[in-house]
Amino acid sequence: MMNDEQLIEISRELDTFLIEISMKHKVSTLSLSAITLARLMRFTEEDDSNKDFRKIMSEALSAPLYKSFKRTLQ
Repeated sequence: MMNDEQLIEISRELDTFLIEISMKHKVSTLSLSAITLARLMRFTEEDDSNKDFRKIMSEALSAPLYKSFKRTLQ
């Protein structure tokens, strides 16, 4: 299981990667988000964790903490 520092490091690396891809391909953040989400859904299907992934997404989107965030990329 990863610790908080690892989670923060991975999150920052993903943020940087997503920004770079968005700029390189001149794609909107919404389009890139849709592509990324679709790929994550396929990725979790490959190891049969898609039910858990969908549960996590459902819970994350309904969580009070999620609703208080104004920005994710810092």
